[in-house]
Amino acid sequence: MGMGTELEGREMDPWSMTKRGNNPNSPGKVYARENPVKAIAIGVAFFAPAAILAVGPEAAGAIVLNEVKDEVLSQATGGASDVLDITKNVKNLAEMGVEKLLKTELDVGTYDELIKVGTKGDNITPHHMPANDFMNSKGVSKGEGVTMNMEQPTPGKGGRHRKTSSYGKKSDKSLSGRTSLARDIKDARNIYRSERILTQKVNDGLQQVIKLNKKKFPKLFKKE
Repeated sequence: MGMGTELEGREMDPWSMTKRGNNPNSPGKVYARENPVKAIAIGVAFFAPAAILAVGPEAAGAIVLNEVKDEVLSQATGGASDVLDITKNVKNLAEMGVEKLLKTELDVGTYDELIKVGTKGDNITPHHMPANDFMNSKGVSKGEGVTMNMEQPTPGKGGRHRKTSSYGKKSDKSLSGRTSLARDIKDARNIYRSERILTQKVNDGLQQVIKLNKKKFPKLFKKE
């Protein structure tokens, strides 16, 4: 069995093919020299998802290309045309299956604050965390409840806000404030994860929701 066939038949760590090491004749580096385009494809397949989630699709393509170019790209036999094709392929792969966040999505504030700065047709709505009816039961008005902007096509159907577990449903008012908030945070995170856009920006937004709730309603969210 040839080296290329052997390596293609199993998953490989892309860094074993691209990182600098003391052995220029390691299986990964030999394969990379002999099959530069395929080596890049393997490397991108492993690396791109993490890069996309961390920095978004446009930056991901540049990062992946930068990571592999010294060890593999320089070995491309087709010269400039190979480089151009590889660049396009990296960018296309980075953009596959990635849905971009809307401009003001993940903004955090009270319901009234976010409604005030929103615009008609922005396909955004403030999502209460904890749910509005739960906070109402604790004496907090809809306008004062802590929210985070989420996608909701208007008019239309679907969108991330409509996927939340509290949308159109009554909340469990027997829960503590901390438990109710934790459930809604987990629910929102799972929605972004399912759409492959659980970026650091999403996590930061959800952390802001937690902090603002604790700041505005310390008694409701204190540790018991």
